[in-house]
Amino acid sequence: MNKTIDINSSDEERTSILKNKTLKIVEWDKSKELKITNSKESIAKALKRFIEELDIKNKYILFDEFDFDIKFTQTTLKESIGQMTKRNANLVNLAKLLTVVDDVCLNALKIEVEKYRHNNYKRIYVKQVSHLISAFCDKDSVYPVKITIEELDNKTNQFYLIISVGEISITNIKKEALTNTDMHSIKEESPSDGVTSFVNINISDFIKYFNRKEGIIIKNLPDGLLNQEQIEIKKKIKEHDAAIEKKFANMLFSKVL
Repeated sequence: MNKTIDINSSDEERTSILKNKTLKIVEWDKSKELKITNSKESIAKALKRFIEELDIKNKYILFDEFDFDIKFTQTTLKESIGQMTKRNANLVNLAKLLTVVDDVCLNALKIEVEKYRHNNYKRIYVKQVSHLISAFCDKDSVYPVKITIEELDNKTNQFYLIISVGEISITNIKKEALTNTDMHSIKEESPSDGVTSFVNINISDFIKYFNRKEGIIIKNLPDGLLNQEQIEIKKKIKEHDAAIEKKFANMLFSKVL
């Protein structure tokens, strides 16, 4: 029986579960690439149009880690754009993800489940939050994906879904990290037979290439999978998050008074 990560899993248990896990990475579909012909159209506005074109808005997405589908809503896109903008991530990479969102979400693996820690009145009824890691690629880059799923308390199958996409140059990933395919030889075009092609990579090997830019994923990984530099990054990010949460809590308290 395969062990799964839940809200009671310790760092040691999560490390044990994840260290030998293999992440299946799919190529994004260049044939569906987002086109912006109007110079006045922002990438954020184009993405709103794009989910309509791809028929993703309000689509239910299947996750292998869950027994239920989760809806991709306008709020999902809005909050995903906000999160990526906040960390200065390239929104074009979110557009690339959307071309293979079904495969990326299906192959995503849980890295942590925690209680909702933020003092946001909009999320007051959140029961727990699951953080997942996934990825997609092309011939030039691997795009780490952080997926956050907030489960509403006392609500059946109602969730907030948020996605954030990073980028790691393919030249920075050693061939030895790959378990079945030479990622450096991946072709840019989609398979002619319509069958999705994948590359498998061990999570422990994949994480080695994460730096501060991937801090949004690092902060939810167990220390047992991180090197010393990543542990320091995780510590600083958590300290920063705690300070912001405390400040926000004080603001809410002041308004109540």
